[in-house]
Amino acid sequence: MTTLKTQKDFFLQVTSKEFISNDAVEIYQDLIYLRFDDVIKSSFPIFYSLIPEDLLEEYIRNFITYGANTAYVWKIPFEFAEFLIRTKKIKTKQHKDLLEFESIQVKMYVSNSKFKSGKLNWNKRYRLSTNATVLKTKFDIANKNNNKKQYILIYKDINDFEVYYIEITKVVYFFFKYLRNNHTSKKSLQLACRATSLNFKDVKDIITTTINNFTKNGLIV
Repeated sequence: MTTLKTQKDFFLQVTSKEFISNDAVEIYQDLIYLRFDDVIKSSFPIFYSLIPEDLLEEYIRNFITYGANTAYVWKIPFEFAEFLIRTKKIKTKQHKDLLEFESIQVKMYVSNSKFKSGKLNWNKRYRLSTNATVLKTKFDIANKNNNKKQYILIYKDINDFEVYYIEITKVVYFFFKYLRNNHTSKKSLQLACRATSLNFKDVKDIITTTINNFTKNGLIV
């Protein structure tokens, strides 16, 4: 019983955000912090670049004290992001968008989902594969401009299995949105054109190659 209490006391000390005047405890505190710091910074590089260093350190130390539920290092970034939002430490839409954007990439990167290459058929019903996600933000991710609404397609490449993202047009965003409602690809594009006040035939002529590449690369199945 004494051993268990000692272990618990030690754990509480090394995960505390308070400074402990004990060399051994300090070493463990630093080791734990550096581990979390490395994982979080490498997972959220854009978010990290926009947050003052001292504030990010405060967030990480608070998270360590709060406690991670997972035993897997790769899951820590997701819990960290959830912690910041749940405890209302992140208040701006810009930072929430960034956390969601970078969390999606990490999750996609570690995913083992298989690709199903296909060929476009306008009369077929498609859906986004698990290797692709569409995100609408109020923040220009690429240029770090918080005044521009942006539509982003995040995807894992079928050839090198790396995760990439591209900006898509509003009509393409709506096309993906209507696919979720179990419409055929043709009907989805018609509804997307109506929502964006664009001519269906003109858009279809321009967009066919792009949509065909999405099916070919397993992004819609």
